[in-house]
Amino acid sequence: MRIEALIFAVALTLPGLAQAHSDATGFAEQDEHDHAEQPAAPGAIEVDSSLIRVADVEQRELQDRRAGIGTVVTPANSTHDINSFISGQVIEIHVRPGSRVSEGDPIAQIQSPEFVLTQKAYVALLGNDEKLAILEGEGRLGNYMEDARENLRWWGLTEEEIFALEQTGIPLEGITIRAPDDGIITEVLVQPGELLNAGDRNMANFVVMGQALARIVPDARSLWLETLIFPDAAAGVRPGDARLQVQLPDGSLVEEAVEAVSPSLDPQRQLVRLMTRLEARAGLFPGQPLQVELLVPRWEETWLPRAALMRQGFESVVFVELEPGRYERRSVEPGPAVGDWVPVDGLEAGARVVTHGKMALEGAYRLQRAGVPTDDHHH
Repeated sequence: MRIEALIFAVALTLPGLAQAHSDATGFAEQDEHDHAEQPAAPGAIEVDSSLIRVADVEQRELQDRRAGIGTVVTPANSTHDINSFISGQVIEIHVRPGSRVSEGDPIAQIQSPEFVLTQKAYVALLGNDEKLAILEGEGRLGNYMEDARENLRWWGLTEEEIFALEQTGIPLEGITIRAPDDGIITEVLVQPGELLNAGDRNMANFVVMGQALARIVPDARSLWLETLIFPDAAAGVRPGDARLQVQLPDGSLVEEAVEAVSPSLDPQRQLVRLMTRLEARAGLFPGQPLQVELLVPRWEETWLPRAALMRQGFESVVFVELEPGRYERRSVEPGPAVGDWVPVDGLEAGARVVTHGKMALEGAYRLQRAGVPTDDHHH
C-alpha cells in the first residue's frame, strides 16, 4: 500500500501520532526529560524517495545579529577649534554639524569696518604715486609694499584676493574664515548676526586672542561609536571578533570591528559599553544616534536547516538519508537557532537530512517499532 495509507493506519492505531509536529524553536533549554531512556531504534526505514526532500548538514560560521543604537562620540584632543582672529559681525555660516570640508573651504564670513578700511588704505597707497616715488627713492618701496600685503594676509585675504584688490580697487565687505584641514565639522558655535569679540590686535606684541566659530575633527583623527547593550546580549562579544554593522545617515551600511568592551557596567543604566572606531565621514557629528547591529560569530561546527528538525515529546530528532529511499531516525542535541539554521551535536558535515516528508518517515518508524510489516511500501 502507499505510504499515505501507512500514515493513516498509524493515526488510527497509535493515538497521539497525529499530534506529532515539527518544532524547530526553543532548543536552547532542555530539561531532565531530554535524557529519558528511549526504546531501541529499529533499522533503516525504507520509503518512496519521491515523497522526500533532503538538504545537507553544513560546516559553517554563522553570526548572531543583535540590534541596538550607538552614539557618535569624539575622544579627548581629537577636535580642533576654527577661530576668527577678527572682531566683527557674523554675516554667513557655510557649514553645519556633519559637513565635510577640505582645507581652504569657507566656514563663515565676518564683516568688520576695520577690515574694509585696511583694504581701502592699501588701494589708496597704490594710487599715491608721490608717496611711492619717495619710498622708492629711499630704497624702502619693496619692503613697505610687502609689509602692506602681509597686513592683508593677516586679515585673512588669500593671494588671489589681494591680486583682485590690486586690479579692481574694490574691497571685500567680509572676511572669509576657512577650514584649516580636511575633516568633519562637529559643532558650529556662532549664528548669523552674532557679534564677535576676538580681542585686541597689538601690532607691537602680536597679541591676538581669537574666538572659536566651529570645531572640526581632521581626517587624521577618528570619530568613535559608543554602543550600550544589555549584559546578556554581551555574551560572546570579544574585541576583534565581534563587529558592528552601522547604518550611516545616507542609508549606506559599513561594518567596523568592536575595539573595546567595557569590563564594568555603565553605572547609571547598568549596560555594557562597546567602542568602535569610525572614519570621519560626511553627516557624522558627536551626539548623533545611529542604528547598529552587533554581529557576534558562532563557532559551532555543524548546522542543519531548521526545517529538518522534528520535536517528538522531549526528544529532538532528524531523519538522515543513508541512500535514496533508506533513512535512519536519529536523536540530536540542538543549540539556539540563528535564522534558518540550527547548530547540532551528533551529526557530521555532509550528512543529508530530510526537510520535507518527516511525518511520513515518523509514521513508518512507529509502524516498524510496533511490529507492523511495511514490506509493501514500494507498491
